[in-house]
This record gives sequence, structure tokens and C-alpha cells, in this order.
Amino acid sequence: MAEPLVINTGPIVALCLAGATAAVIELALRRRIGLVAIDEARGRRAAAAAGLTVTGPLGLLGLAKTRGLIPAVAPHVVAMRASGVYLDDALVNRFLAAVDEASA
Repeated sequence: MAEPLVINTGPIVALCLAGATAAVIELALRRRIGLVAIDEARGRRAAAAAGLTVTGPLGLLGLAKTRGLIPAVAPHVVAMRASGVYLDDALVNRFLAAVDEASA
């Protein structure tokens, strides 16, 4: 049986970031995982400063489409917005153009 993973973020990181965000960064650094999914600005800056590559929800959707896990991202973007997730219009339009899909 695998032993439970305990994440102990440093005090400065814990004060500056939400607990889950700090844990994501700490785990990625410990496990040498180079890509993290963080959507809040302070966490993205902290992860990048730690040398991690950062993506957000749209980046994960693009990766899923590229890997053939989903046929299109636009329905997922629409669903995210319908559930209350804020996504900047200009960012969404650039993203959809980059993955060869029409505006959602």
C-alpha cells in the first residue's frame, strides 16, 4: 500500500497563496513535475518563479484535444462559462483560434 502524501508548504508560500495552490507547487517541485495547472494570478507567478511551466483550464482543454481525449473544446468552454467560471472574451477567442475552432 502506498504511503499517504503529506505536503508541508513553507511558511512564506503558505502565507502568500491559497492552501491548494501552495500544495500543487510543493508537490510539483518534490515530484519533479514540470507542468502545473493553476488559474489564479498570484499562484501562477509563484509557480513560474519556482521554474514550473504553468497552464490553466483552457490549456488543459487544449492538451486534452491535442491528445485526442476530446474532439472539441468549445462545448467545454461554453459549459465552464455557464457554470460561472469567468473566462476573458479575448483570451477565449485567441484560444479557440489556436485550436482551430470557431468562437464559443
